[in-house]
Amino acid sequence: MVNFTFQDLQRLSGDSEAYSEMQAQAEYIQTSPKIIFLPCRLQFVRNVKGYFYLGFIVFTWAYNTYIVPKLVLLPQYNEANISMLPVLCYYAVSLFTVVALFRSATSDPGRLPFDLKPTTSDQLNWTHCQRCLIQRPLKSHHCSKCQRCIRKMDHHCHWINNCVAEDNQWIFILLVFYAVLLSLYTLVLDTLHFYYFPACKTCNSNRSTVESIIHAHKPIHERPAVIPRSAYDGFRDVCGPGPVLWWFNPFRRRSVKPEIYYYQHTV
Repeated sequence: MVNFTFQDLQRLSGDSEAYSEMQAQAEYIQTSPKIIFLPCRLQFVRNVKGYFYLGFIVFTWAYNTYIVPKLVLLPQYNEANISMLPVLCYYAVSLFTVVALFRSATSDPGRLPFDLKPTTSDQLNWTHCQRCLIQRPLKSHHCSKCQRCIRKMDHHCHWINNCVAEDNQWIFILLVFYAVLLSLYTLVLDTLHFYYFPACKTCNSNRSTVESIIHAHKPIHERPAVIPRSAYDGFRDVCGPGPVLWWFNPFRRRSVKPEIYYYQHTV
């Protein structure tokens, strides 16, 4: 039933078995809430699937916020190729994104209390929830993930592990806006890194992981010299010759070099 009215509840009460089953379900929902109440009026939904989705989003944000400045922005700033402004702008957009994500995931979207009662003037415009048996305003819906009735519920979003409804829809829209902005900013920086920015002269990007670990604790003058190369040359060494799009073909065979030659000393 879309609108379960008080009259529907009265008719159902005539069927003692069905009414008892509904009451037992409502009692279970009310005594086993899925909402974790945190300090500062924050709330969090107990949902394993939501934990996975939200954790993936947090990991992606953290990884990009660390790797993009480390590999692109900070080296270019240290070599005076860009000013500090693009660096600060990237961190600002990243900060706004994670704040919007945190608030979207922990805010109350408009959950209705179980003891909510309408006033006399509002009673004609209210319905009954057939899951938790509470009285609620029109356009309220019961969320099967949160096990609560939500005012003007739009949908339950697994990516934030929370419902999107009347009280948090604005911050969810901001989250989408800043996430898109951060993604576009990262795409532009990656494009500039490969096709516009000069090759980093102070980076150790030509060393393998093993070499980086071995030489990390040595004085600079004892480390093997690193010949700066472009990112394209580095990927070409790894992926082999040929067009860039051919690198994405998982069925190809990488061509070996005609002679053994490396750009620096190896271990």
